[in-house]
Amino acid sequence: MNIIPEVILAVFYWFRHLSSKRVLAIGPVLMKIGIFGALFSLSRVALQLRARLNDLREFYDPDTVDLMNWISTHTNPDAIFTGSMQLMAGVKLCTGRAIANHPHYEDARLREKTRRWPDLWLAKPELVKTRTISDSYHLDEETWSALQQPNQAAVRLCSELTQLSAHHSENYPTLQQRRLSRLFTLVYENPTFYIFKVNFVA
Repeated sequence: MNIIPEVILAVFYWFRHLSSKRVLAIGPVLMKIGIFGALFSLSRVALQLRARLNDLREFYDPDTVDLMNWISTHTNPDAIFTGSMQLMAGVKLCTGRAIANHPHYEDARLREKTRRWPDLWLAKPELVKTRTISDSYHLDEETWSALQQPNQAAVRLCSELTQLSAHHSENYPTLQQRRLSRLFTLVYENPTFYIFKVNFVA
């Protein structure tokens, strides 16, 4: 409970009802009380501000900041991104790039393609997907595939892309990864994220 306003009102009341000699006598005491009250209020504000800054620092993720900076400086403003829904919201809000799969931040020119997104991912081969959706980049998170159901087609593709990112030579261990290497090129990585550029193969 904040008692500072009541103290200030009491001080004004005393000043009004005391004679001038008494006011001069107790003036330094009242000044000290006022300064102490002000310092007490400022200390409480400082503690609240420090608590809020600690909360903000808790959500700071250098990998995500580096990712958004790279997208802003190394990709065309017309580039289109796909990836997990929460990450796509961050890409849209931080970089302004178009995203293909988020219900709240839909790009007008991608509306029809976004509507067909589930059918494309689940029913068609990777080459048809890349041609039809016309995405510029696919953004993959290190932990996303592990949190999803392994039998989902999109999760299987992300898992293959994550494995592909670990092999920078031309000798990919599986036929699937050799096929994917024609369709996707790793252009950015940090400990948490990978960005694959979509290659439109004829």
